[in-house]
Amino acid sequence: MKKYGYRYFARPPKAKIFKFFTAANAFLLILQMSFGGLLFLGLPLRPAQAVVAPPNNLCYSDLDVMLVMDRSGSMADTSRCIWWNTIKNKWETEYNKTYSYCLYRNQPSPHQSKFTVYNPTKFVSAKSAGNYFLSLLGAQDQSALVSFADDAAVNKTLDYNHPGTQSAVSALTALGATNIGDGIGFGINELNSGRGRAQAVKTIILLTDGMANKPSGPGYGEWPADVTYAVNKAALAASYGIVIFTIGLGDNGEINESMLQNIANTTGGQYFHAPSQTDLQAIYNSIAQRLCELGSISGCKYEDTDQDGDLLDETNKLAGWTIQLNNSDHQVQETDASGCYKFSGLNPGVYTITELDQAGVPYKQTFPTTMTYSINLGVEENRTDVDFGNYLPNCGNQFVDTFWGEVCEIGQSTPCADGAGYTGVKNCLSDCSGWRDCIVDTSCGDGIINDGETCDYGDG
Repeated sequence: MKKYGYRYFARPPKAKIFKFFTAANAFLLILQMSFGGLLFLGLPLRPAQAVVAPPNNLCYSDLDVMLVMDRSGSMADTSRCIWWNTIKNKWETEYNKTYSYCLYRNQPSPHQSKFTVYNPTKFVSAKSAGNYFLSLLGAQDQSALVSFADDAAVNKTLDYNHPGTQSAVSALTALGATNIGDGIGFGINELNSGRGRAQAVKTIILLTDGMANKPSGPGYGEWPADVTYAVNKAALAASYGIVIFTIGLGDNGEINESMLQNIANTTGGQYFHAPSQTDLQAIYNSIAQRLCELGSISGCKYEDTDQDGDLLDETNKLAGWTIQLNNSDHQVQETDASGCYKFSGLNPGVYTITELDQAGVPYKQTFPTTMTYSINLGVEENRTDVDFGNYLPNCGNQFVDTFWGEVCEIGQSTPCADGAGYTGVKNCLSDCSGWRDCIVDTSCGDGIINDGETCDYGDG
């Protein structure tokens, strides 16, 4: 039984409320001093969840994790002022303004200005929480980093060097707009590169504090084409079996929660809303727990040499054979060098597992007798021994494989007679496709008067 490691988070300091008065009226300006980010008054930080930490893995299955982090300029904002514009009769939101600036725009209730200090900034908190998550990964897990602003970049490729990924996270700088679609796209490309592992749980953890406005948009506000672009990239990720967890940092209106929810749902992941930076470590802890709740289906592909459907006596496994998994969509995977496969990162549900024809390779499936598997996978269930057995025709194996055009087997012979009526035998060709010419015995004493004989020995 593996022991479970627990990590807890410190409760942030309470928000402070400052009141000030004028001669004519009493105004309330809410100053939210956030030493871990923006806080909501009266809302306690939710407790951390327990995380399983096996010796070599975070979870039962190996993980290939792509952190996809927003490095747009807004991530480095130091403050936010929300104030009521009496001329336009609407709320205005401005960033990196002073307390005095916000105070000057204060109005009587219910239109009090709201001033928030980001200390540390969202960017500093996001880096810290991302690096915390990386510290949870095991020696058999891989990690990488993609960041995005106006464009996206792979800052660290997939490998087992988690401290190297942490260093890449720490080195990020914030500047520019929000290109969520390319962030996802670069993550997909890295997971599908030669560094990605077919049998690992492939996941993207996407964090953003803004709305999609690149590569097509002007770089501010939200651009519909860029929202569609990001959602389409999520659909592409789902087709590769990549699970995306999304984190929206800030208030709805600063982020598009509907889009982030859609991206997560499309891939079987989950969306997390972080109203403040103080929620991030708890969210990453929850993601770690969710990753470990994903299941897997695995098995091997055997050569059934005696075509009896019993794989217990078989030892030869077949590499490079395509296995297909079907659920709402389908994934395919080739058996590895050891002749085995593993579909990881699976949510609970009913899955169908089949083998696909191999071009130019003759075979007859002998196991399972149903030809396919239907598996109802539960939470955190890892189904093993979902095996397949194939008989492969082979001239010289003592089986006449008529379904592959064999007529006989090497070593077999059959009686025959030539045109003159002489009897003999014919042997199987070396490629098992037919019989050799008839070989007759025409010697004296064979009971037949052969050419040149006037009688046969023993005729009298």
